[in-house]
Amino acid sequence: HVINDKKRRLPSLLQRLIDEGNLIKEAVRRLKSQRFSHSFKQKQKRDIAFNIQNT
Repeated sequence: HVINDKKRRLPSLLQRLIDEGNLIKEAVRRLKSQRFSHSFKQKQKRDIAFNIQNT
């Protein structure tokens, strides 16, 4: 009976873990894309400033 109870509870636990994992993946993906676009913009600004100085 106890084993059966654990088996019944396991799927919901697994599902919660999967959901949380997906949330974390999504958050990491957003952070990475934000950081990338941010550093890309910074680089663009630096390149523009560099070009202005050289002319």
